[in-house]
Amino acid sequence: MTKDTVEVQVYDLFDMVCDAYVASLENPPYPIAFYLERIKNNAYGYLPAEKHAAFDEYLNNKDYMPASNIILDTK
Repeated sequence: MTKDTVEVQVYDLFDMVCDAYVASLENPPYPIAFYLERIKNNAYGYLPAEKHAAFDEYLNNKDYMPASNIILDTK
């Protein structure tokens, strides 16, 4: 394991794959958000501490939002 890799337990990976699959079904037993939350929580636990801080910054800065293009009227 290096600085840029983490070791994921097979049972956690299996759970995430199962949740992703069930969430993609036409009529899953629970809302899709339920499965996404489980995947997110499971994966977040594997992030090293410095990536927790980077993730918080990502959320606080709203880096997930697309860049906005300001169009000025040139008339």
